[in-house]
Amino acid sequence: IEESEYQQQKITRAQYVMVGQLCVAKGWRGHGLVAAMYQYFRQQYAQQFLYCCTDVSVQNERSLKAHHRCGFQDINTLQYGGEAWRIVLWPWRGAAK
Repeated sequence: IEESEYQQQKITRAQYVMVGQLCVAKGWRGHGLVAAMYQYFRQQYAQQFLYCCTDVSVQNERSLKAHHRCGFQDINTLQYGGEAWRIVLWPWRGAAK
């Protein structure tokens, strides 16, 4: 993840926060909770961090779509635990969302 780049610079050159796995119970999916949680997270931490990053399994298309709707962009893919993971980054400052 630390080798990932955004706008031709390693993300480690900026202040960023790395979010662990975000899980929503099946019965609550599709209710906008992912967006609400990330918006709250942004409100709390955008003054301290330039970017928010996380990784999402490429097999989890629903989660990837939810992250993209929030404003995350794909910046890299890596392999671990026997599967591929997409590294996604949400630029907080100067971003529309």
